Amino acid sequence: MPKIWSLKSLFDFGRQVRFPANISIHLENQKLRIDDAFSARLGEIFPGDPLPDVFVPPASIRESTASIPMLLCVNYPLWPLFVVIGLFILLLLTGFFLFSRSRSTDSYEILVDDVPRPISLGRFESKSITDDTGLQIGIVKRRGATPSVESVSPGHTLSLRS
Repeated sequence: MPKIWSLKSLFDFGRQVRFPANISIHLENQKLRIDDAFSARLGEIFPGDPLPDVFVPPASIRESTASIPMLLCVNYPLWPLFVVIGLFILLLLTGFFLFSRSRSTDSYEILVDDVPRPISLGRFESKSITDDTGLQIGIVKRRGATPSVESVSPGHTLSLRS
């Protein structure tokens, strides 16, 4: 029989699978005799009749073998299939959520030479900050949740506004 978490049984979930089987019973050193209560009961029903002597088993029987054919029916439940499907859906949703969070941008306000300026930064993104003439003043990087100022040109101030 396949195990409940095997690939073959995964496709059989919710079904009944039938396995033909055979039970063999082998008895040795038998000592067969009629129960005394049975003989007494027959003696009460048929007094003086030699009928109980008919049921005496032969003494030559010492062992016997019996073979019983049977059909083993296994019902595979549906819950393991639902668990696998649920875990797959959860994995897909988690991957989608993490992908969308990694691509999201947040708005921050920075002070460039004490003048507030809005910027947008995504996760693991860096942005070059320029002054009004187009010269680079500094670099702001965002590694995880909050951005940080990485470098500032001499003579300028660059800070994050809380």
